[in-house]
Amino acid sequence: MSTYQENLKRFTYICLSFTSITFSTEVQARDLPRNYGDEDRDANVAFATASLKNNSVGDPDESAKDSKYNLIGVALFSGDSFTSHAIKTATHSNVSHIGIILSDINDKDKLYCFESIKSGVRIIPWDSEVSDYHGKISYRLLLDVNESITNTTPKRVKDFITEYDRKPYTKNPITLIKAVYGKNSDKSNPSTVFCSELAAKMLMDLDIIQKDNKAASNYLPSDFQNSKGVRLNQGFILTPEIVVK
Repeated sequence: MSTYQENLKRFTYICLSFTSITFSTEVQARDLPRNYGDEDRDANVAFATASLKNNSVGDPDESAKDSKYNLIGVALFSGDSFTSHAIKTATHSNVSHIGIILSDINDKDKLYCFESIKSGVRIIPWDSEVSDYHGKISYRLLLDVNESITNTTPKRVKDFITEYDRKPYTKNPITLIKAVYGKNSDKSNPSTVFCSELAAKMLMDLDIIQKDNKAASNYLPSDFQNSKGVRLNQGFILTPEIVVK
């Protein structure tokens, strides 16, 4: 297949997926992880994983609105829907959506997913996200070697959530298509945000990923799978993917 034909095929998948409201339309719920893996992982990783296994929280509108949070990691989703398959084809990956996993600073057993879906940005209990999701799920825990997140940034996390909560999802197909090709500028529409853009903006705001690498609006869900896609600042580590289901 020629380069022109390959680009045309890719563009077609992009248009089909983005006109269906891409990157986050299929997100409904997630299953809980069964185990963490290697026994020699850092104690902080083990603790965070145990929290992911055992959390139970209530109505997000009641329990999350006044909370402050620690950032636990990123959640990666691979949906079974047509839209999800179109996204994965367009981006040459197996990831169709991404969210940020948070824990309540006052109760580490309460975990949440912060994400942008077709109805807009929301924060929702992790277990509510887990139960019905149709597809594969994994996550990467964020390790802060210098403990700067745990000790200094719950207010910054909360401030970011307050700023972006309920912000509309990006429905402009041009912006979404340009993201696939890395052609958005730093001045992309600040009034809307898609899922991987939201995650990138948050991690940039917290000085976790490098700001000079590329615009937040050029990040794709698949970028968060490996170190090449996301360049972390010194002192931060994202663990290998941990499979949920």
